[in-house]
Amino acid sequence: MRFAKVRDGLAGWQWGLFHVLIFFGAMLSGYDVSNVATIQVSIYRAYGHIDLLPWVVTAFSLGNAATNPIFDQIMKLVDLKWFTLGSWMLFVVGTAVTGASPTIEGVIVGRTLLGIAGGAGYIALLTYNTILAKPAEHARVNGLIGMGFAVGIIIGPIIGGAFAENEHATWRWAFYICLPWLAILILLTLLACPNVRLRPQQSVLKGLGQIDWVGAGLHIATLVLFDAACIFSGSTLPWNSGVIAIWVLFGVFLSLYTVQQSLSLFTVPTRRILPIGVMTHRTGLLVMLCTVFAACGYGIALYYLPLFYAFTRGDDAIQTAVHMLPYICVYIAAVIGSGVFLPMVRRYAALYVVGGVLIAAGSGAMMSVNQDTSLSQTMGIGAIIGFGVGLTMQLGASIMALALPDNIRMDSSIAMSLALYTGTTVALAIAGCIFQNIGFQFLSEALSGSGFSAAEIHEALAGVESPIWAASNGADLRAAIAAVTSAIIRLFYLSTVAGALMVVSAFVMKWEALDFKKTAKKKATVEDGQQTA
Repeated sequence: MRFAKVRDGLAGWQWGLFHVLIFFGAMLSGYDVSNVATIQVSIYRAYGHIDLLPWVVTAFSLGNAATNPIFDQIMKLVDLKWFTLGSWMLFVVGTAVTGASPTIEGVIVGRTLLGIAGGAGYIALLTYNTILAKPAEHARVNGLIGMGFAVGIIIGPIIGGAFAENEHATWRWAFYICLPWLAILILLTLLACPNVRLRPQQSVLKGLGQIDWVGAGLHIATLVLFDAACIFSGSTLPWNSGVIAIWVLFGVFLSLYTVQQSLSLFTVPTRRILPIGVMTHRTGLLVMLCTVFAACGYGIALYYLPLFYAFTRGDDAIQTAVHMLPYICVYIAAVIGSGVFLPMVRRYAALYVVGGVLIAAGSGAMMSVNQDTSLSQTMGIGAIIGFGVGLTMQLGASIMALALPDNIRMDSSIAMSLALYTGTTVALAIAGCIFQNIGFQFLSEALSGSGFSAAEIHEALAGVESPIWAASNGADLRAAIAAVTSAIIRLFYLSTVAGALMVVSAFVMKWEALDFKKTAKKKATVEDGQQTA
């Protein structure tokens, strides 16, 4: 309530521009998530190193999830407007590094910088929304975020694929095209965002010294080790395998992280790197869990439905994007619908029940398809999953802004960001591990005696050029497609379980009704009191 004067000092045209900013900012993040899905073949052709391709895909989400907590702490110490501008400038650096890199390692570093910058910008815009939006406006603005992200997801494969197939522009322009986009975001931020500090009474230097740096380091190490362990894991691991050492280190760091956060070691309870206040609040924790489950369903469908179309139908980047339209368009409609339905239904748990059922049902149906299933049936199943994900993935920000106590409400932005990107990162890491291992097993069995090497099988699974897909033997080719399809559909077990767990979590919620009118009236009363004082 102490930020009421900030909104009062904002002109109507600035609030309108803020809507444009938040939409295009989310669109940029969506674009950078999906464009690499269609240009990774070109990146492989440029550099080789099939073993490093998974890092190119996961670097964005990993960089985001790993550094979000520390940037949330820094954001609370500095001017929010300049923090937002700084995130866009870091995005510029990441874009330049990725596009100009002479090595695949440089691409991974650039993608990581893009993820860090995208996460910082995301929590900044969510925080602005928490400060500026009136209760009835939260859902609408969050709907804009979801819609912008989805539009970015749609155009990412199309634009990225078009540049990758152009011998003059090459895949590098799939990243360079972001530079004028970022210039627009910087201009919109300068015009629309007010200057505000969340902790104006605290000096920046003193605040930096009080940050939970130990917790931040443990958080980053835990996520990176988990991702590395999943990427490097094979179907069978000898006892002297280096991957076992990574899994052991992950377990050690996870244990240390849990103990450090639980006991507030080397920090104080109010400065812990995780939003413990939200995580120990019944509504906050359950909403975070439901967001994680929605992100799991989202990530699996987003990355593996296109792969399904590519393997079973031979789709190129543009055809895949077209076949993904039912999923994406229904997702957008559901995101908008959740913003409309929440003030009407008010009992948010009911929306999570519906969304969880749709995710579980759609993912379960996906497990019954094969390479001969009709395109319309597969696209319809994707639309069902998209509806469930869209209904629930962006819902939490509005709920937390209204249902959490004042003393932890400002932590809702980092809580939502953590849930979204950690859920996506973990889901993709596990799915990638399962796909590579089961896919390798199925493909090896299907092609036994055909003379293909292990390296060629791994190349085929990655979607890059491989002698397997150029095989003149029609029986071998059909067997290979059937094997890869079987591996892909098994990944939807993960999102089926995620949908079921969302339903269970929803039934454990309070089933309270959010009173938008009462909250708005209370806010107005507090503002009047501040003005009178």
